[in-house]
Amino acid sequence: MSILSSNNLILKCFKGTDPEETDIVAILKKVYGQSVQKFTITRRTAQTVDFDDNHDGKVDVGSWISGEMTKIKNACTSAHDYNIFLVDNPSDGSSGYMSFNQKYGFIHADNGNARTIAHELGHGQGLSHTPTDADNIMYNYTSGTKWRLRKSQWDSLNP
Repeated sequence: MSILSSNNLILKCFKGTDPEETDIVAILKKVYGQSVQKFTITRRTAQTVDFDDNHDGKVDVGSWISGEMTKIKNACTSAHDYNIFLVDNPSDGSSGYMSFNQKYGFIHADNGNARTIAHELGHGQGLSHTPTDADNIMYNYTSGTKWRLRKSQWDSLNP
């Protein structure tokens, strides 16, 4: 017997490039369908948040969770299982940031895409990077083919 875990995911776009919802749904189904998980996406309208404490025009992603990220989180939080904030201009040029076992993630829409959302959700669910497995969704961002979960990751997602 399989148990289907359904997670509610909320996306909020502030400005800039916004990954297509069909692309997000497709990659989440491809990756997490393997672990019998399903995500329901709720998209909220764009919001403006005064977060830029140091006035550099960038979201400070130097640590979890920076004061600037906290301002965004507090202004836009919801009761959903996961909250993904689509923002531009990360301070480090990365594609996204979500700490382990967290419900809040930041996708840097000017650098990231739907696959980045799937990768960061992996961190939110406790998955680490896989430095030697280029097909794995948790591999670094240089692989265009990554989408798989390995058995140990499936086990982690289905304790």
